[in-house]
Amino acid sequence: MSKIQLPEWFVIGYPNWKKNLWGAGRAFVAGFTASFATCLITADTEKIADIDWWLKFVLVGSITGGIIFLGKWLRDTFVESKDIQKIPI
Repeated sequence: MSKIQLPEWFVIGYPNWKKNLWGAGRAFVAGFTASFATCLITADTEKIADIDWWLKFVLVGSITGGIIFLGKWLRDTFVESKDIQKIPI
């Protein structure tokens, strides 16, 4: 954890819901990118035209991003809990 203190105007002007929204977006992009790269390895011309194949990898990317964000949110929300800080995600 960083020991840098943010200026007071920044803390007041940047609400917690925006921080959580940005964190969710970054987690989704990371999970989606990893899922997309994995799915492209298994791609062929028949699978690319299939809508179920696309929906599957979008769903996997969304779930991966959601799990990543959940771990980050838990660690940021419950800073005092030593058990939650040990979550590996």
